[in-house]
Amino acid sequence: MTANEIVGAANNKYFSDLDAESLSHSYFLAAKWHDKQAGYCDDVAKDDPRVDAAVRERAAMAAKHHRGSAAGLRLAATDLLRANRPTAAP
Repeated sequence: MTANEIVGAANNKYFSDLDAESLSHSYFLAAKWHDKQAGYCDDVAKDDPRVDAAVRERAAMAAKHHRGSAAGLRLAATDLLRANRPTAAP
């Protein structure tokens, strides 16, 4: 068994023990963290006089990554909540 398989199995066990509402709340918290990181990266990306162009470019790419991660986490959280509501379609 590889390290990735061990970690994956541990994550699956952990997440299977959580109810959908707790798991979606965790996703929303992680999305909030990614939003905060994106803001920091944006600040660095716009700090023209003190930061050189290569660092600003990397910071802009990191901000894009964090915003994408936050959006994906929010989508996953929303899907979990929708799938587990009492009126969800089968």
